[in-house]
Amino acid sequence: MSMRLGSQASPVMPNLTRYGRRCKPGLSQRYHRLSPGLQHLPPRSGLTRTLGRTQTPRCTMSVLSGSCNCGAVIFKLTQAPTEATTCHCTQCRKQSGHYFASANLPKSALQLSGAEHITWYQSSEKVRRGFCSKCGCWLFWEPVFRDWTSVALGSLNGHTNLALERHIFVAHKGDYYSIADGLPQNEN
Repeated sequence: MSMRLGSQASPVMPNLTRYGRRCKPGLSQRYHRLSPGLQHLPPRSGLTRTLGRTQTPRCTMSVLSGSCNCGAVIFKLTQAPTEATTCHCTQCRKQSGHYFASANLPKSALQLSGAEHITWYQSSEKVRRGFCSKCGCWLFWEPVFRDWTSVALGSLNGHTNLALERHIFVAHKGDYYSIADGLPQNEN
């Protein structure tokens, strides 16, 4: 009998239906501890067991979702965002209260519920910023003449599996903090 983790429920832990790396914290470690024959696999390794063979599972993007603070605007991303960036420009610092972390995706990959609650602020000739008109939560940054948008990383629910790639407009950053994470820094 073949049983692949992630494709069906575990007989040991019925709630475990995903690969270890996508489980709630602690489930992966407990499953490996309780399952004979899997102790040699490190927790959260992403490997599956089928008839005694170890194989790498096919990776699929789990749907990312997000919302504003009050829940009036809810969205889903049908494509993984790219270019996770923090912007330190004066406008982003004033809008967010610090610097702004976002990632890009095509506008067609954004499914919105509650779009009537999004207010767009035209912050320059080329850029607009979208926020919830009820709670004021800043959700989107969008170049007007492009077919993509940036989503605020802080508005996404749960684990994103994204990592920041760079800092931009660091010449305009506030003097009350330093950037010491080793990521590339663009002056403008």
